[in-house]
Amino acid sequence: RTWLSTLPDLEYEYSCVYPLDMQVSLGVALHPIMSSVLLPLASGGSVTVTMAAYWDSSYTRPIEDTDQLPLGTTVYFGLMTDFQDGDVFTLRAESCFATSTNSVTDPNRVDLITRGCASDQEGTTVEVAENGQSLEVRFNVQVFAFVNYVQVFVFCDVRMCEESTGSCHTCNSGRADVKTGQIGR
Repeated sequence: RTWLSTLPDLEYEYSCVYPLDMQVSLGVALHPIMSSVLLPLASGGSVTVTMAAYWDSSYTRPIEDTDQLPLGTTVYFGLMTDFQDGDVFTLRAESCFATSTNSVTDPNRVDLITRGCASDQEGTTVEVAENGQSLEVRFNVQVFAFVNYVQVFVFCDVRMCEESTGSCHTCNSGRADVKTGQIGR
């Protein structure tokens, strides 16, 4: 059964609307595609984690809700946190995946990041540039579409990783040291 398309001749419109309070301005876009979530910490409290989509590998040109994403185009995803102690903790995406609807239980699911590493699922091209090394996660994906759907929804399971555990940079690491949270739309 074919449910992914990677043909470069097709285009689909992608739009999302998110309520968002930003501490810093990107100064480029009025309506960037973004999502934020509060991530609880094992020690108590929480931090804000934000995910945004960008046109470029320098993560300076956010994709706006009116932009069209041609199939095969590379989209750069950045996840960042407002947490201040980057010497002790890093941000890590344990998994990221795409669905054809705004539901994490959608059976039309494509894994992008699995156990902290780029997925090798057929039909997708994913590259992880940074994960578990700082307070940012960066990865890129070649745009694809689900057959008979006009939108693709991306979700990530993220956690604050204690640097001293030695498990922040590796694939297949355990995650008993802190709680995870899900971000996406």
